[in-house]
Amino acid sequence: MRRWFYIDIRKSLDSSVDREEAIVGIPEDRLIRTDFGREIVLDLSSPEREYASLMYPVAQVFDWDKWQDGFDEYWAGDQNKSVRDEFRTFKRQVRIFDLPYQSRIVPLAAILADIGDAWEHEANRAMLVRWYWNGVFGELYGSTVETRIARDFMEVPAWLNGGPEPSTISETIFRSDRLKTMRMRLSAAYKGMNALLMKEGAQDLRSGQKFDHTVFFGENVDIHHIFPQDWCKRQDIKPIVFDSIINKTPLSYRNKPDYWRGCSI
Repeated sequence: MRRWFYIDIRKSLDSSVDREEAIVGIPEDRLIRTDFGREIVLDLSSPEREYASLMYPVAQVFDWDKWQDGFDEYWAGDQNKSVRDEFRTFKRQVRIFDLPYQSRIVPLAAILADIGDAWEHEANRAMLVRWYWNGVFGELYGSTVETRIARDFMEVPAWLNGGPEPSTISETIFRSDRLKTMRMRLSAAYKGMNALLMKEGAQDLRSGQKFDHTVFFGENVDIHHIFPQDWCKRQDIKPIVFDSIINKTPLSYRNKPDYWRGCSI
């Protein structure tokens, strides 16, 4: 039997509710029935019904943009600001999905535990940063993860002590034309590029604010199109072009609607 899983947004934000209760599995037709199938008590058969019920589909965790845009449009207007704010709060709780390769937390934690106070040395921290980003843009944690973790745990501490470069660095190859094919959040390199844009001082296109931690979480920053999709379609620009990371930038939720209206003329 196939099932769809959802996160009940309001339950997930309620500290008195067990987190497991916020995860809901429903039948393949996305309908929950009672009374021997005669009464429908929850209908999630369309995105609009998902928005109305504040039920977030787990299948969308790696591709927030389209669902969030639909949610914001459904709950548009000042009278619905509190509902939109609920979703903003919910989304901040699950930003772990924006982290390139969550599995890399494991070797990083093990390496830090192994080297002890040595991680505080600036030279070692710079080397760990280099190791991390090589793994992200080399996309080396996409398969044989356990093997890669084991190798990094053995090789990185030795490298910090003057040994040879770990294979995660020596095996990394990144071609600039890869930027043209980064289109989905499923790609660690896509997430990494977004993170680096903010790390290197990217500014909000409208306000000019830099994306420090306060702005990132307070303004609900996400990655969006620079040239809006509708405008690109009217110019006969193909999705293969306008959906790439080259046409994406961090943008705060507060500024996104005004910016898009201005560019869609």
